[in-house]
Amino acid sequence: MGGYKNLLSENDDFIYGVNLPWFGVSEKRFQTFGNSPFTTGDIGFNHEDVALALKNIAAIGFTSVRTWIFTGLGGTKLDENGTVTGLTPEFLPNLIDFLELIKENGLTLNPILMPHIIQSVPLFRDDSIKNSETQAKAMRTMVDPDSRNAFIQNALLPTLEVIKKYEDIIVGIDLYCEPEGDSFENTGKFDIEVYPGRVEKLSELTDFIKAESDAVKSIMPQIKLMVSSSYGQNHVKFNTYLDYGIDVLGLDIYN
Repeated sequence: MGGYKNLLSENDDFIYGVNLPWFGVSEKRFQTFGNSPFTTGDIGFNHEDVALALKNIAAIGFTSVRTWIFTGLGGTKLDENGTVTGLTPEFLPNLIDFLELIKENGLTLNPILMPHIIQSVPLFRDDSIKNSETQAKAMRTMVDPDSRNAFIQNALLPTLEVIKKYEDIIVGIDLYCEPEGDSFENTGKFDIEVYPGRVEKLSELTDFIKAESDAVKSIMPQIKLMVSSSYGQNHVKFNTYLDYGIDVLGLDIYN
């Protein structure tokens, strides 16, 4: 918390941050730090590219960076049922490398543990069956109690233990980026053929986000927790998110 308080004090209670949600081209966004369990291809993280990006971010004058961690469950290993059994070998080394680069450049970090899952898993536009199956398998981590607990125990807690070692540069942790984008309650039937895996009600994601909150508090009890929201300000109501156990409700506005 020292880094968070100092940053606010030095900047008159304002954080000059920049979004760096994924690395490289957006087609790699579903495997930011580790390989995707749903497809093959290069991961987004590359030491030289990220080092240059962070150097430039600091040179421009930004002081903080916001980055997705488990993009599309990238970096996790799944069994045949879609249950998370652990982390891929490259995930934690790449995350540690990133945290070191953040520190070396005098920056702070706002990690987003889970971005909107439906729009961050690989998209198979030419194979609607595979696309639907992938989204359904990923969403199980959110809504199925056993799958949720497996993710927390086998992926999230080991990751948080690493992040804790850099707690002085963590300004806060975003548990879920735009969860309302993963429910038809908020999106209507928008893009239902492309994104059929959404749940019906936003409340169906509450238990997952609360489990994330409990996990973070068990490792870093003093850290500030947030959920970021979008899809129009009519959905940004803090009382809607009280069950999540958060301190801050963020608002993402796209131009």
